[in-house]
Amino acid sequence: MNTLTNNDTLRQVPEGIRPMTVTNYLNITNDILDNCGVAYVQGEIAEAKTFRHLYFKIRDDSSVCDCILWENILKSLDFVPKVGDKVVVCGKSSIYARSGHFSLVASNMFKAGLGFLMEQIRLLQQKLEKEGVFAKANRAIPKFVNTVGVITSAEGKAVHDIIMTLKSRNDGINILIYDARVQGDGAVKSLISALNAANNDNKCDVLIIGRGGGSFEDLLPFSDEKLVRAVADSKTPIISAVGHEPDVALTDFAADVRASTPSVAANLVSSVTKDDIYNALFNYQNRLNATIQRQLSDTYIKFNLLRSRFQNAGPLNSIKLYQSRLNSLELRLDRGYLNLKTSKENELQNLYARLINANPKHLISQKYLLIERYISRLNNALNLTLKTYEKRYNYLNNKLQRIDLKSKIHELDKKTDAFYIRLNDDINELLNERYDTVFKCIAKIEGSSCEKDLQNATKHLVSLVSKLEALNPLALLQKGYTFTTDDTGKSVNLNKVKIGDVIHTLTNNGSITSKIEAIEIKKNT
Repeated sequence: MNTLTNNDTLRQVPEGIRPMTVTNYLNITNDILDNCGVAYVQGEIAEAKTFRHLYFKIRDDSSVCDCILWENILKSLDFVPKVGDKVVVCGKSSIYARSGHFSLVASNMFKAGLGFLMEQIRLLQQKLEKEGVFAKANRAIPKFVNTVGVITSAEGKAVHDIIMTLKSRNDGINILIYDARVQGDGAVKSLISALNAANNDNKCDVLIIGRGGGSFEDLLPFSDEKLVRAVADSKTPIISAVGHEPDVALTDFAADVRASTPSVAANLVSSVTKDDIYNALFNYQNRLNATIQRQLSDTYIKFNLLRSRFQNAGPLNSIKLYQSRLNSLELRLDRGYLNLKTSKENELQNLYARLINANPKHLISQKYLLIERYISRLNNALNLTLKTYEKRYNYLNNKLQRIDLKSKIHELDKKTDAFYIRLNDDINELLNERYDTVFKCIAKIEGSSCEKDLQNATKHLVSLVSKLEALNPLALLQKGYTFTTDDTGKSVNLNKVKIGDVIHTLTNNGSITSKIEAIEIKKNT
């Protein structure tokens, strides 16, 4: 065991220095690392364990770094991280105080290479869209283009396709080539310089910026932020034509129009082709010829009208005109004379017929004929009436001879008196009841102070008297009705009487006794 000698001296903390605790040291270090901001670290996943969160390591040829990816971020990834993947981890450095362990806490993860670049382009697109770079009003491409500026490589295939397309569709369009690099280092600066030169020249009606097809990395300059902003700020309407149909660059969103290929952009610029211009000129020529022909035809018609009016204004034409009017008047006169003659002849015939009908001899003869017809009809009626009464007299005479008239009349008078006595008693009894009712109503009316009740009672009294008078059988007899009874004084029932029975018919001024010779019961239909 070593012991200290007198010559050994103990090392002490310098004066004025106050040591910190481990916890304070780790907290300060953690704050410093947090203030360093977000770091993008590229490496290969060496280890990976998932306990809700993903704990993994990334490494390169000489170093290893521990990383943590929280569960919610892990679920939002579009791929599943696994050992051997080359990735770019976006996050902040952190020290776990309890163990003093350093790790990179990831807030996002991308696959290295194209995946990372595509994510950067997507973030840039969102940024520019929020700033309103893509929201500027898109200008329409002019229908008739005299000069077009092409911003691309003068040696590329794109410029060749544009020139060939424009020459085949409309060789009258002037083409200005603004040469620029379209890939590699310096491409963005070259493209911006060519775009500014085209705007400063102010010679072009429309600009085309783009290139032919290529890899994703080859098209990256057209998604650069500086170039995209320059395209959006272009004074001249601009078409973005980058790559082929599936390829998309950010200049497509900033330009006024996007074309899928440079050839399509050339088609848009030459929407009015040379054939369209020739056809339009041909149509204009035809319309002009038709207008001239129509004007000549109208002038010729006006000339003929003027010549006709000049000829009609001469004395010979006036004579012809008066002759025509004279012939017309002569024709109207002849027609009027014939119509008047016919009308007068018809009127004369009507007067002659009326005169014949008004002749006294004719009227007397008609009256004699009418009197003779009336006398004949009267004689026939008298003869018929005499025959009818003669038959009726014979019938009644025969009937009276068979009936003991005096005894029947005496018996009928007894029955009639009995009937009248019963009828009078019934009527008096009914009248007494009605009078009692009336007196009661009058008493009620006298005890009431309401004028309305009095009027109602009066109306009711009148109604009762009317009903009473209507029920009086004598009133029915006075109206021509009769009342028929059998020998017992009961009303006749056709179902009970028989041939040979005697019946009595009461009228308003007497009674009739009859003997039944026939019975006819009418059946209901």
